[in-house]
Amino acid sequence: EFLSESLKRNQSGVTSNGIQPYRGATSYKKTTIAPGGEINFEMNPEDIPTLIYHVLGGVTTSTLSAGVYRHIIKPAVSLPTGLTFEIDRDVAYFLYPGGKINTFGLSFSPSEIITGSVGIASKDETGTMGSRGSSPSYSSAGPFTGVQAAVSIDVDGGANSYVPQGVMAADFSISNDIFEGKYELG
Repeated sequence: EFLSESLKRNQSGVTSNGIQPYRGATSYKKTTIAPGGEINFEMNPEDIPTLIYHVLGGVTTSTLSAGVYRHIIKPAVSLPTGLTFEIDRDVAYFLYPGGKINTFGLSFSPSEIITGSVGIASKDETGTMGSRGSSPSYSSAGPFTGVQAAVSIDVDGGANSYVPQGVMAADFSISNDIFEGKYELG
């Protein structure tokens, strides 16, 4: 579930330094558009495959037993087609289509709920007054804590050679270095 979000239409501009025929006013022009921002959340086991897939382009998930999942993460050369994020802000809702995950981070320790954040670079932002009319879908499982997670590392590149690592706490982040914004002419 979301803890906070800061998605918005980031648009910069330039101010003319030219001498204007009227006093004190300058000419301001809008330029580049870079919709996006950050979403902070509590990690849910059902959401991991989708997030990892859009962060790295490759994840295989299997169920080991009831409520126990294995996520094998292998980076891909290119990222998949973007996500659409929908944010409801009481009197209006906003859509961010074509979103790519630029940054991703997770933090966990045994006594805390696993938290994460994603930095989103989107193609556009559209806002509409009123409610969306559709109900959001939520995961049926609650967020999980650090004691419910285990870290394993593939030690020799072979099948089923994942060795559990004793980790008390971990923070990790990934940056895809996506070029953000619309900087084309026209």
